[in-house]
Amino acid sequence: TRLSDRGYRKLPHHAPMSETLAAAVLMGMGYDGTQALLNPMCGSGTLAIEAALMMAGRAPGLMRSEASALYTMLDVDDEYMAMRREARKSVPPIAEPMPIIASDHDPLAIDAAMRNAKTAGVDHLILFEISDFRDSTVPELGPDERGHVIFNPEYGIRLGETDELRQVYRDIGFFFKDRCAGYTGHVFTGSRSLSTQVRLRAAGRLPFNNGNIPCRLLSYELYRPGEDPQAQDEDSPNPPE
Repeated sequence: TRLSDRGYRKLPHHAPMSETLAAAVLMGMGYDGTQALLNPMCGSGTLAIEAALMMAGRAPGLMRSEASALYTMLDVDDEYMAMRREARKSVPPIAEPMPIIASDHDPLAIDAAMRNAKTAGVDHLILFEISDFRDSTVPELGPDERGHVIFNPEYGIRLGETDELRQVYRDIGFFFKDRCAGYTGHVFTGSRSLSTQVRLRAAGRLPFNNGNIPCRLLSYELYRPGEDPQAQDEDSPNPPE
């Protein structure tokens, strides 16, 4: 068993993001389990499930088989098992959970995501929707509430559908601007050229590697009307670095 394997993902979908990478991306976004999280194009649900595990205060790897690499390779049997038992007992209650919404246009992806969430024990914390991302639910935030919208679209490396993907990235930008006021939008991508099609000014850029693919997490502050209207401009792509 890979150490990056949390043990809940029994049904991966196309080109899934690893569990540890998803957790790192969420932390890079600034998500800490107390904010709303929307994950259109959710695929097998890894980002949403990792967010729910953070919200629930669950230690990573609790679902991993006891025959994992750590358990079998290291001579720490008693200590390791004691730590697992303690982690299982230390899960805090959730007072008022903020929404986690995962959507995908593919019913098979949603089915896989729901099953994975159930295996992880967090299916009650995630609302799953079968919908195009352009039509996905965006709850209105209160004045003091924060939320994140995270996309992990195709990079165009394997599919060879660059023209179609340009429009997808452009529509992500429109979705951010038209539907997500008050949220912070994020795009995790391995294509710099496609990311410019979002046509919003990125407030943050974090480098990652998805396997052997250099990627970036681009973050966009999506201000409410009257807050900072000059911070975003759909006609101005991300400036070169």
